[in-house]
Amino acid sequence: MTPLSDGLASDGLASDGLSADDLVATDPESIVPASTVLVTGCSSGFGLLTAVEFARHGHHVVASMRDTAKAAALLEAAATAGVAVEVAELD
Repeated sequence: MTPLSDGLASDGLASDGLSADDLVATDPESIVPASTVLVTGCSSGFGLLTAVEFARHGHHVVASMRDTAKAAALLEAAATAGVAVEVAELD
């Protein structure tokens, strides 16, 4: 096992025995317990999807975007999922 410069050994394990796969959280509930989450770029794309998914898992979501006039798609997606999000204008 040869140490690599990024703290991982050649076998892919960190010195504490964790692999990179152990550090990837795919379930929003495993990131933080139910809390307030600020998501940026929520008028479309990944920001919109991320905001709705966090809300689906019980988090209070503050969904920010530059132009709140574009919030319709987010609010429709949240309503379809049966959740609520708070929209905030941030520039």
